[in-house]
Amino acid sequence: MFKRKKKETINKHQFIQCLDGKNVFERSGLKRHFSDIKALISCPDDVLHQLYFTTLHGLAEFCQAMPFSAEKYNHPYGLLERQLKLAIAALKLRQGVLLPKNAGTETISAEESQWTYAIFSVALLHGIDKVESDRDIQFYFENGEPSGTWTPLAGSLYEENFYYDMKFKAVEAIAKKDVFMAAVIGRIVPVIAFRWLAENKVLFKQWWDSLLLPSQNDIGLLVEAAANKSGIHLSTNEIVLDSLNIFGKWLIKNIDICPENLFRIKKGIFVSSSLVDDFITERQAITGILLSKQIFFQELDKQNGLIMNNHDYFHQLSPKKFEDRRQLNGIVLNIDFLPNELQMLPIDQQFQNNVLL
Repeated sequence: MFKRKKKETINKHQFIQCLDGKNVFERSGLKRHFSDIKALISCPDDVLHQLYFTTLHGLAEFCQAMPFSAEKYNHPYGLLERQLKLAIAALKLRQGVLLPKNAGTETISAEESQWTYAIFSVALLHGIDKVESDRDIQFYFENGEPSGTWTPLAGSLYEENFYYDMKFKAVEAIAKKDVFMAAVIGRIVPVIAFRWLAENKVLFKQWWDSLLLPSQNDIGLLVEAAANKSGIHLSTNEIVLDSLNIFGKWLIKNIDICPENLFRIKKGIFVSSSLVDDFITERQAITGILLSKQIFFQELDKQNGLIMNNHDYFHQLSPKKFEDRRQLNGIVLNIDFLPNELQMLPIDQQFQNNVLL
């Protein structure tokens, strides 16, 4: 008579079990933060669970016990801990901000809950796209047999009765960030919340823009300030990583304030030194990190954003009319890499060719 072979079980010290969102929070010890979030939000309990707690459980199922990165929050549940910390900091800042800006009292009151959830969800999902390119995750059956590679595009790492193993490793991303975020949001953000935000066109655009890139809109700036206040300090490299895009959007917002400091010439878009100083001062106030002008220019140059002048960043413009003795000092941005609003500016013909300072 043959003896039945004993079923092999997985080595739980080698692999990590996939859990549903509720159990991830129980095992991580992070469920205590639910009360913090509840205290910062004014809404009925059923809405709190339907929107906020469901989103939190969705995130927990996506990231499980993963660390955030090899350098930051590199411990079990580090990714979930970082996102919670940032979301709570953003909700605290939200309490002192009236949105949408320049709106009447009735509009602010009517849209308060939408803006609060939008800020919360942007903070909660901030930076999670990095998991697509810095780690390799393999699935295993309960008996230890391999079951394939996990892709973040699936939107969740939770598979019932499955285990996984994670190693930090450079991996080529298979999707652009907008595709990746759309897939992830589809699994983490409840459909009812997505539809609710989409009803507000202005809010929805800010929400989506802030999820894709560091943004100079109200939501993006608030979340960035929350990152600083919560101790999730962005390094100088992270701040300037997308500096050309951020600078371009900031210029669009300020284009009507100082028309003499921002205009188009034949070579590109001229930006005066004073306007550059204003941008850097504002960025430092938001992030709390000193950003040197030299590093900022170097990053713009790396992104093909600057027109150089004999290997120098600076240009000097002189007016064609002799009686006009003004001279403007500044930089010239490569128009081909700027937002359409700046590319559409008409060429100002009143200045001579650039002369090196």
